[in-house]
Amino acid sequence: MIKSIFILSTSGEVLIERHFRSHTSRAVTSHYWELYNKYSGEVPPILSFGDGHIISIQRDHAFYLAVCSNEIPPLLVIEFLHRIASIFLQYFGEPVDDIAIKDNFR
Repeated sequence: MIKSIFILSTSGEVLIERHFRSHTSRAVTSHYWELYNKYSGEVPPILSFGDGHIISIQRDHAFYLAVCSNEIPPLLVIEFLHRIASIFLQYFGEPVDDIAIKDNFR
């Protein structure tokens, strides 16, 4: 089950967050961003975190993170995140970046 979804800018700012069933702390995004900076952008798409996983993709100028429990197939979540990114691309046009997202969500 997906617990939360976060969409981050290229600077690590949380642009959108959505929580399902339980509230996940934003500390997850800080943990992900620290690893991203530590490994110069070479973060694996699936990371263990607490009692679940952080599953992430990067498309265009945004990062899409899903915090999941152990019972969901990771490839399903990756496909779901890619579909979200594709919908954003169709809705916002190019480029999908923090400016386009902020202009349409705030």
